[in-house]
Amino acid sequence: MIRFRGIREIGYRDFLKNQNPLDQMSRFGKKVNYETKYSNEQLMQDHINQIKQKLDNKKASKSEKLEQELEFLQRIAEIENLEDSKKEFSRILIKDKFI
Repeated sequence: MIRFRGIREIGYRDFLKNQNPLDQMSRFGKKVNYETKYSNEQLMQDHINQIKQKLDNKKASKSEKLEQELEFLQRIAEIENLEDSKKEFSRILIKDKFI
């Protein structure tokens, strides 16, 4: 049985010796090509932009959910008002018939 030998089994020094430096390497969980290598500031700006987009998406989804909940509550209030008016109308009719 052939078992995969990763960095832990081989060791970091041996792993880096066998690796071709021209290949893409990963840095901070992202693949980085040496020809178009990001600086730390560019990586930080990219990360900050991703965080901002995620927060904007969350705010948009929360506001949309809030609007939907408010519409639902308004519909329920309208239905309750209709039921109350029906009860009141039927109470008036019954009162008029028996008096």
